[in-house]
Amino acid sequence: SSGINAEWPLRPGTIPPGRLEKGMACVAPFEENHRILFYRAKIERISNDGVTVFFVDYGNVEKVNPSTVKYILKKFATLPESVIKCSFYGVRPVDGSDTNWGQEAISTFKDYFANNIDFLCELKGQASFSKDTYYVELYPYDSNNQIDLSRPVSADLAARGVFEEASGARVHSSTRGRRQGHRGEPRHTDMDEAPAPKARSRARDRGRSESASSEANTELVQSGYYPNRMNPNEYFDVRVCQASSPSKFSVQVLCLKKEKSTDCDSALIPLL
Repeated sequence: SSGINAEWPLRPGTIPPGRLEKGMACVAPFEENHRILFYRAKIERISNDGVTVFFVDYGNVEKVNPSTVKYILKKFATLPESVIKCSFYGVRPVDGSDTNWGQEAISTFKDYFANNIDFLCELKGQASFSKDTYYVELYPYDSNNQIDLSRPVSADLAARGVFEEASGARVHSSTRGRRQGHRGEPRHTDMDEAPAPKARSRARDRGRSESASSEANTELVQSGYYPNRMNPNEYFDVRVCQASSPSKFSVQVLCLKKEKSTDCDSALIPLL
């Protein structure tokens, strides 16, 4: 984001109100400590009283003044979003319905992710109910940086009465692995509001193209972000940054791994 904020004073590029579209990549303002900075965002909703944007690298949603929403340069839009929307795979509410998560279950779900805990995330595949949501499984790391793949988070949440397994139960490996790589920083603890776009801003410029002066990189983008290249059975180090229900939560990708227990693959880390 520091790259974005360094360049926009020279090239404001405010999007005309008539050209604002849902799903459009943009940069939008976020104020903290009496300072306004711009971050990568995506337009979620347009209404008479403002534009609702989703900050694609942090997971939080804010309503902003339409006059503050700006075009994004192509070199920033070619990086995929580092927050992915998730749903646990193969689970359902304990009452047997498809989507009726009770208040007690939701409260327990949010409390579970209220601590500063990072996870290994296994991508299962694209969700059947949303093209931008993925089915996942999570595995916690312990204080010794170890992970037990025989103890998925879904099993723990099921034991706490949050949900039950749907038909077609999953089979989990019993192997253990040592985690290596980026741990990230403490995150926000209010699970209704994702962390404000701030802490990792300097690190996010690593790996960005150095050809800022090229015509391609200075081109303005009027569509969405480049798609994430995610495939089933891929593994990520993640942090849960927003938790609404077992079928609606978001994770921030900290590190992409080629295998379950390997070092982070630096060639595959788009924003960190």
